[in-house]
Amino acid sequence: MYKYGKTLIQKYFEEQSFVDSDIDSFNNFIDKELLNIIEENREIIPTIIPHNIDEFKIKLDKIWVEKPKMIEADGSSRNIYPMEARLRKITYSAPTWITVSAHINGVQRESFDTQIGNLPIMLKSKWCHLHKLSRDELIAKGEDPDEPGGYFIINGTEKVLITIEDLASNRLLMEKDATGPSETVGKLFSEYGSFKIPHTVEKMKDGLFYITFTRVKRIPIIVLIKALGLLKDEEITKFISSERQFDEIIINLLEFVSIKNEEEALDYIAKKIGITRKKSASPSQRRSGQSV
Repeated sequence: MYKYGKTLIQKYFEEQSFVDSDIDSFNNFIDKELLNIIEENREIIPTIIPHNIDEFKIKLDKIWVEKPKMIEADGSSRNIYPMEARLRKITYSAPTWITVSAHINGVQRESFDTQIGNLPIMLKSKWCHLHKLSRDELIAKGEDPDEPGGYFIINGTEKVLITIEDLASNRLLMEKDATGPSETVGKLFSEYGSFKIPHTVEKMKDGLFYITFTRVKRIPIIVLIKALGLLKDEEITKFISSERQFDEIIINLLEFVSIKNEEEALDYIAKKIGITRKKSASPSQRRSGQSV
């Protein structure tokens, strides 16, 4: 394999540009991720509603991006190409629009489109005017036909994305730890919508498993599972694996067998991270007017 490695790499870059992944990522951002952001914030409920209205909502229905345009001093709009953006020291960007609708008492009353800004466009992406132009057409627009694109023009200056190595989202990467107190370390970037939080899972040399994320530092995983509602040992073992029994699971269950319910698990976690929890009173205590 090593013998043919150089040939394989050379062949790959003959067919693929080294910025193709950046361009694909930008296309995916506009095609899907912008819509996902709207989905997460689709409904807006004002805090102040007129007294004669029972329900009022503002809904964000859809979002789309045009190709780069230039608004002249007289108010006219026309397409702009990268070379003009460089020469005039302006940003190569495209109008971004969103559809907004008003709903009163469950009935849509009004809907309109409004521009929410201008999005810088990556050269050679699907939203760039240079996309799929032939060599002759690129030369006619003042571009180098062999240039791969994959960058932005901001105020006339070319801005390149710097690629860094990072963990793929929602994928657990395991490694041995020969120097620290743990035996094995797993790292994970948990991503949902616009949130991306790093997690570290550790198997200590005594067989216990711990998890670390944000302010939560080395909390036993079994305690966290119980805090989330899985309390019975049988439920926990089946949740982890319904086909195989792991000795490590038994060790962890026995270590924290004293934690019987969600409240006790939450108290344990709160003490570990230095948070004082306010317990809710039981029904009998509420009837007698007592507090916890």
